[in-house]
Amino acid sequence: MQIRERIKIPKSEIPPGEKETIIQFPPGPPEFRKQKAAEEKERALREMREIINGAIEIEKSLVSLQYSMALKEYGPEAAEPILERMKRKFDLREGVVYLSTKLRERKDANRTPLDKKMREINDKVAQGKITKKEAHQLLNKTYKELADSHKLVVRNDVEWAALKAPDGKDHKIIWKPSEGEPLVKGESYVKGVYDIELKTQYLREWFARLVAEVASKGKYEPIVPETVIREVDGQIGSVQEFLENSVAANETKKKLGFSWTEANQEHLQLIAALDYIFEMRDNHTGNFMIDKQGNVKAIDRALTLTPEALTYNAPPEKFVLSYPLRLMSERKILPTVREQLSALKDPKIQEIIKKAAQFALGPQAEKLFNRMMKNLDRLFTPDEKGAVYFPHYRLPDSEMEKRFQQEEGKGKAEEGPPTFVVR
Repeated sequence: MQIRERIKIPKSEIPPGEKETIIQFPPGPPEFRKQKAAEEKERALREMREIINGAIEIEKSLVSLQYSMALKEYGPEAAEPILERMKRKFDLREGVVYLSTKLRERKDANRTPLDKKMREINDKVAQGKITKKEAHQLLNKTYKELADSHKLVVRNDVEWAALKAPDGKDHKIIWKPSEGEPLVKGESYVKGVYDIELKTQYLREWFARLVAEVASKGKYEPIVPETVIREVDGQIGSVQEFLENSVAANETKKKLGFSWTEANQEHLQLIAALDYIFEMRDNHTGNFMIDKQGNVKAIDRALTLTPEALTYNAPPEKFVLSYPLRLMSERKILPTVREQLSALKDPKIQEIIKKAAQFALGPQAEKLFNRMMKNLDRLFTPDEKGAVYFPHYRLPDSEMEKRFQQEEGKGKAEEGPPTFVVR
């Protein structure tokens, strides 16, 4: 029998010798249940529409400002693509999704064994049985064992889909529903990856694209594919343009005949810079795409500016997982890349980015925005000769760093804070 309401009688009110009692009220009539379900669905759709409209308003304010700036600085030819982007956003947001194929299933992380081990280690430290250094080594060993056994591997639902725009044009897209975002399950909690609020990673996908648009200045193609927030079949999430003629960086040698490190250096530098600014936690060689001309685009940007980084007193390079940044470690930043990044320093543009951060990054948005701007300033700090270089950076996972050294470069692996394995 369905139960509309359950009331548990407190133990203090149970007569001696009697069992714990639960009073069950029967559900209302079918009409009442249907009405409640319809009201709940309407409420959910209304909340989704408010989120979507919030994103649209921020996009419009950016387009308006960028258009006038591009028109003044570069002329009509540079300003026109900015308007075209709004048309693409409209098509992706309002088009009809008529075919979809799931590319990847969601997988949550089970952190309970790590929580238990941490408690045991902390108890030993408190009792003086081990030092803090030994505790750190034990924790890292436990983390590696759990990661190797896939207990800390997380994945989100990803679907490829076909979409027909209002003008009849067909698009291929990647759909990531908020309901398909992974969870981290511990002893007494359920939370998002790296302390991101539950079911909000799609907002970070949108935020990363918005900042990429800022850097493009109308003169360049944004380094992140077009991304919008929309509703599909009663779920909210992110829709991103599918890069049909590109392959993942880890497949370029096999499918394109060259290493990803030989791709467009300006593009790789811009991705490296944004990874640093965003403290990107997940830019392995499956998360940036390359076409046969060597053009590069960054995808999968959900782990942008994660709240967990605020709990550590460490520079961004200790949190970032970025192969482009590893490639560019200590290299001079190209003038064209500096030009694009300089757009983020414009006061009027920063106001819009801050508003977008407050919209997308959750309760700690202001701190994360300030951290982002501080990271940007680091990239603009010149040496004594006035040149600007990428920071010294090594991949946080020693096995990844070792493979990189063997395949692409040289250097010594350096350990950072423990991370989740995101695949």
